[in-house]
Amino acid sequence: VFPTVALAQSVVGVLGITTEIAPIERLLQDSPAVAVRAHVFGVGNLNGRKVVVGRSGTGKVNAAIITTLLIGEFNPSVILFSGTAGAIDPDLHPGDVVIGATVAQHDVGLQMSDGIRRRGMRNPLTGELDPVLVPAPEALLTVARRSTQGLSLPPVRTAGGEDRKPRIVEGVIV
Repeated sequence: VFPTVALAQSVVGVLGITTEIAPIERLLQDSPAVAVRAHVFGVGNLNGRKVVVGRSGTGKVNAAIITTLLIGEFNPSVILFSGTAGAIDPDLHPGDVVIGATVAQHDVGLQMSDGIRRRGMRNPLTGELDPVLVPAPEALLTVARRSTQGLSLPPVRTAGGEDRKPRIVEGVIV
């Protein structure tokens, strides 16, 4: 699951909804459950690396809560999120995997008479406008790309009853 690469030798945080994160939880060795403000995290070892797994629940607010608790309690060097979502790209289909090369803050703006004017959020410490698009660190993209080399995803049955081979692509996640 986690290839050996030159990432900091500290904690890797992994988040996702229960059904999608359970397979990773099962792989953890020496994995006690740790409660943080009534949320349970699995802490253990995976391929020689310390990993903390958190169940985020559905939605970005729940993901933000669990991410905040994970950072405050475990101080990870990297946080990975595994999850499903809808797609606004008509070329994406169920089973496709999107490596998030960029994350976009898409739902912040001002309601104006002619519609919504999108804008970024302000940094609470500096007051500066945060970027709407945030690129993933190149080191993590390199790990993701290496992880998918030679990977063959199982076919997914379409609504029409046909088997379709999922694709792995890079893109923007909103």
